[in-house]
Amino acid sequence: MKKNYVTVGFVLSGLGLLVWPMLAFVSIFLFDAPLRSTGDEAVRYILLCLILLYPIIWGVALYFAVRAVRRNSPNAGTVSTVLPYAWVLLTLAIGSASDKLRRPSPTASDHVQGLHSPQEIAGYVHDPNIEIRRSAYLTLGNLANRLAEPDKGAALRLLLDGLHDSDRSVQTQVAFSLGMFGPDAEAAIGPLLKLAPSNPMVVGPLGRIGKDHPSLVVPALLELGSHPNSDSLTALASAVEAVRALKFFPNQAAEIVRGLSGSASLAADTTGRGSFILKNYLNAWLDTITTLDPRAAFYDPSVLEAPIVTLLRGKQGNIVPKYWVLGIVGRLQQPTAAELDAVRLVARTGDTAKIRKQAEAILDARAENGH
Repeated sequence: MKKNYVTVGFVLSGLGLLVWPMLAFVSIFLFDAPLRSTGDEAVRYILLCLILLYPIIWGVALYFAVRAVRRNSPNAGTVSTVLPYAWVLLTLAIGSASDKLRRPSPTASDHVQGLHSPQEIAGYVHDPNIEIRRSAYLTLGNLANRLAEPDKGAALRLLLDGLHDSDRSVQTQVAFSLGMFGPDAEAAIGPLLKLAPSNPMVVGPLGRIGKDHPSLVVPALLELGSHPNSDSLTALASAVEAVRALKFFPNQAAEIVRGLSGSASLAADTTGRGSFILKNYLNAWLDTITTLDPRAAFYDPSVLEAPIVTLLRGKQGNIVPKYWVLGIVGRLQQPTAAELDAVRLVARTGDTAKIRKQAEAILDARAENGH
């Protein structure tokens, strides 16, 4: 009878092997969520090992169970049957406990976002839970336009301290909240520039914060944005954000355009590693150059040709919609022959009717103007 228990037990636990390949693949995404601490990272590695080792544990348990049954020790065989189930329960228990620690209750986040003063929020910016910390810093940013001194100063001090948070997603939220304070957050310029090479998402707010302090910000953004590095995806992403942020400085158009004038050629090869970020870089470059200098007073219009042709001839994708690039071509006074050829290609082969229609409209407008 106990032999039957062993057989049924392993058949049932063996069903887990059918879904194990999918679980093994999904387990790699355990590390996508922000790490709260070294202990949090250790728990994720433990969970990963528990999941990946399940087939081995099942096989070892089966071996000892079969050996026990052959030696007429069905009791030992039944005990071995329990091991795979215990392994699954241990995995579920650790995963559940880790999830509960990582997730705040909805009422906690709602409570923080309902606070109205830096003094009330101060008690939550060092909470062990990253979600609550993010909520606290988000709330400080939402209060930016409603605070008067000295509350504004208190909020900025909390946010500046938050830039030292160990979690990168919290740093990013702090940066966006500082951006809501605009030039009042001038003290954040230095710390944000230090974080920029390692966290591209903190670069964008520098445009809002530094718009009254161009001498502090523009050279640093040009340094980040004028040297796209295809060997480092982080450096590429920082370059994209830096180029976008430079649009906040129209009075420095000549300096910016000249500083970026040769950068697009460095990112012309969009087929290799990080190609989607390179395409984003080219699009941001085109947008910033033509927005700051729409009449091409500071650059030779021919420098636009390579990025425009590269983007229009590439695959549509969802990263760089071609209608952005077509809009830039439509604003040019004298598109080159190569640029118009790329537009004709889109008019014939564009992925959507909207894209093809937009390209045709540009060609029709050029024809009406005699070009």
